[in-house]
Amino acid sequence: MEHPDPERSDIRLAPSETHGRGGADTYLHAMLGSTGRPASLTNRKGLRLAVYLWPHSTRTEHRGVVGLLHGHGSHIGFDFLRAPRTPDGSPEYEGSLVEALNARGFSVAGMDFHGMGRSEGVRWYADCFDDYVDDAEILVRAIARGVRGMKGFPSDCRPFLIANSMGGGVCAHVLHRACSRRDCPSSSVRSDDDDDGTPVTEDLGGVVMLSPMLGLRSVETSQHGLLLRLARALNLLWPWAQVVRGGRDNSCSETQHRWECDPYTSGARATRLRNALEYLKACKCDRSTPELVPLLLFHCRNDSWTDFSGTERYFENSRSRDKTFEALDGSEHLLTQGPRAQEVMAHVVEWITRRYGFGASRSRDVP
Repeated sequence: MEHPDPERSDIRLAPSETHGRGGADTYLHAMLGSTGRPASLTNRKGLRLAVYLWPHSTRTEHRGVVGLLHGHGSHIGFDFLRAPRTPDGSPEYEGSLVEALNARGFSVAGMDFHGMGRSEGVRWYADCFDDYVDDAEILVRAIARGVRGMKGFPSDCRPFLIANSMGGGVCAHVLHRACSRRDCPSSSVRSDDDDDGTPVTEDLGGVVMLSPMLGLRSVETSQHGLLLRLARALNLLWPWAQVVRGGRDNSCSETQHRWECDPYTSGARATRLRNALEYLKACKCDRSTPELVPLLLFHCRNDSWTDFSGTERYFENSRSRDKTFEALDGSEHLLTQGPRAQEVMAHVVEWITRRYGFGASRSRDVP
């Protein structure tokens, strides 16, 4: 059952006792640091989505808000926080991209897609790729409305989005939906627009995509191609079967080991049939970009998970008047960790800072 009531899409803070320092919450506390708060959203299917809020540093003036979207089988902590000190440890706030943004005056809100991380839903499964796009739109709208009872998340702000891997593909579809609605208001494309019909991109200040899932030709043409063709037949009978295996991330054995040990990632499990087919279909769709949304893309040329060429084509076809593509040598996929993490994070923070503007001064905290 869907829940279109916009009131259900407001970010709700979790009780303060749910993120204490001991017991089962040690993992969550390491993610949140000393100032973060857990929260939640409700998506169109009525599932609770886990949200994490990190207010800007009190030592700096508030500049704005940044939203985070993670990759397939992952969660916000793994993709955007500092790698744990030990394989069985927790991702840490200190030294992460989130902390760097907070220090520059940006509050940060991250969300686990349904079925991933701490969110509700069948683990690492979606009936349709558009369901993930719905989740992302709900997050953007909720951030723009502000968070009641928490400073640093005011109403009437224009957040930036930073999206990794599959999250980048989701973000591209968010932008395309907005273009479709603007060009064809009577379109049947799903909508999470406010009552005035304003496209979701009116709420965005800009988008950063890290190793985005904009092409998967390497998967289609690999030894898994036959299995994927068979999956189209099996999909109707067994859509949740975990049989489509991707390759290992050989660019960084430590990252691969942490991925397999993290309790909230899909680890060594194969991708579900329905998801694999939905990802391939999503990568083949047209994806328009609004002219007025700044765009920053990063991708390694030899990334073995998502195609560099897909990001290259997306950049070339983008209509954005302010677009940058950082083509990197190497094969790293998770750019927020590993040898070039500090360089990439510094670039992202500086790019957002230069483009954010002073619109946030008109916003106000939600009581």
